[in-house]
Amino acid sequence: STTNSVFLVNSYCRLGGFQITHPSQVVTGTPTVYPAAITHAPSGCSYIDISNVRFYNAYDGIVIGSATVGCSNVNIDDIDGFPLHDGIVIDSCVDKLRIGRVTFNVNLVGSIYGPGNTIPGWTIQNGSAIRLKRVDSADIYYPVIWGYDTGITLEAGASTGSANMITIHGPTLDLCRRPIRTINYQDGATILGGSITSLGTPV
Repeated sequence: STTNSVFLVNSYCRLGGFQITHPSQVVTGTPTVYPAAITHAPSGCSYIDISNVRFYNAYDGIVIGSATVGCSNVNIDDIDGFPLHDGIVIDSCVDKLRIGRVTFNVNLVGSIYGPGNTIPGWTIQNGSAIRLKRVDSADIYYPVIWGYDTGITLEAGASTGSANMITIHGPTLDLCRRPIRTINYQDGATILGGSITSLGTPV
């Protein structure tokens, strides 16, 4: 559906063990815009766990939190595939975000991208793998990102404030035009180890 998300997540929810494919997604030009495959319920969500999910060609993968919907104690783990526009977006999460073992790489889902498919080229010009907006106290563990415009973005959120107290553990960010980007970012971030390149050039 181009009007509804596949899943709405409520508080105290555990979700996982499946893959998401949009059979009608285009293979050339600009991708069709679908709502986020997984997003928050209108009432918000806290103490949620999303794990073991593969996104084949979702336009946006996981979007949790907004200017009017808050969240906290969010755990996202073992997520892979190739969301085309935004992989994971978190906003208005004021307590304890953990993102672990995210692998976004077109080669994981190459069976749906045959000769003449230009969508991966669109994603490397327009896609963002992980975006943290108004987020406090977050850890990102061992992300592997390949083939996006932006690997990890730290930015101001829809509500007052920006991401802060962010620790990125052992990232592998490769073939990204901008492996790490900040937009009106007001705090420091700690990066522990890992490998970061910009379109194959170490940074």
